[in-house]
Amino acid sequence: MQNLSTQDSIKTKQLLPDRFWIIEQNGVRIGTIQRHDDNNFIITGTDSSVATMTKKEIGSHFELFGRDLVEVVDKPGVKKEIYDYPTKHIPYNPVLDVKHKIPLYAKSPNSNNMYAAGYYIVHFPKGWVKGFCPKLKTLSNNEYKGPFKTVVEQRQAFSNVHKS
Repeated sequence: MQNLSTQDSIKTKQLLPDRFWIIEQNGVRIGTIQRHDDNNFIITGTDSSVATMTKKEIGSHFELFGRDLVEVVDKPGVKKEIYDYPTKHIPYNPVLDVKHKIPLYAKSPNSNNMYAAGYYIVHFPKGWVKGFCPKLKTLSNNEYKGPFKTVVEQRQAFSNVHKS
């Protein structure tokens, strides 16, 4: 495996929340990080090398692996909620779209993709679908009902849509 500690432009990209990341150097994939258990991670290089790191070792490489990995590892009790609506991810840059009454957030501090907090039902061409924290783009392109603060409210709205 490459000596990661000497690299200056290595970043991680989270693929599966709290479970799987891609390691990139200057935009080129050089490996992956996979959570093995609560305290251990498996790092695999594109050269087929494999290493294991503990939560503490990941923490000591804060600048190397990026904030998203360390924040997920070090803050398991982080509040995943904005404006009293639950979120799927750790929310960054929360905003309330007053016109549409939708609480919005980003998955990372520098992300341009916005997600809508809460539960929704969205009407796609094939029918209504239940969703949790959909992308703002999905809501903009489709008819929807929500946000709802609980699954029970979402189910009720879903049931009402199918009755009519």
